[in-house]
Amino acid sequence: MVGIAEPEVIADLAETTFATKFTVTGGSGTLLNYTINTIDGNVPNQNGNTLFLWQASTLNVPPGKPIASTSVNLDSPTGSGVWQVETPSKKHLLGFAVGTDVKNICALVLIDENKKQIGQFHPSCILKDKSADYVEFDYMVPKGKHPMSDGDWYGLWKGDSVDDLYDKEKAYVAMGKPSKDESSGTAVLTYKFPSKQKFTIGYFKGGYGQPPQRTTLASALTFTSP
Repeated sequence: MVGIAEPEVIADLAETTFATKFTVTGGSGTLLNYTINTIDGNVPNQNGNTLFLWQASTLNVPPGKPIASTSVNLDSPTGSGVWQVETPSKKHLLGFAVGTDVKNICALVLIDENKKQIGQFHPSCILKDKSADYVEFDYMVPKGKHPMSDGDWYGLWKGDSVDDLYDKEKAYVAMGKPSKDESSGTAVLTYKFPSKQKFTIGYFKGGYGQPPQRTTLASALTFTSP
């Protein structure tokens, strides 16, 4: 049974990280079995979570159109599913998107001709530095994705409940967007932090705008202010 995503705790910066994870567990014929382990608060079948398929040999999202796609018909942030799809006879790449567009892809799995998983990528959001006036963090999305052009964004919330990031009634206190199209980078959010309080940063794979889309959360971290 797949459970709620287990956060990773990094003691030196009082940080807990969360990430969208996608795994292929096998299959036969035209059936492909998979599991997802997304962030608490996500509702895949309401938020347009989608799987995409390419023939590819690396963990790098190709620029061309995928050969197949399907909606993720699950109503909880974690679970398993079966995709009926004709897969290429060679290695192929599956992308998990937190929306309906390839721009929303945040996790990858590479499988061989026997539907055995041989590679995996999930996004990350890791605290780098913090002070009374700012917080700095590193982010990573799949190679082949373009954070600035794809409309990625990130925000800062009071408290440590990651499911609040999906709630439009829970306002962020700061937000920003990537300034480049490289798949990894560093971002800074400025805010006058009260001492020893919990905060959460969320990285969203697409949806930047006014207001920004809140259903495309790909990774997150919580921390305590200095």
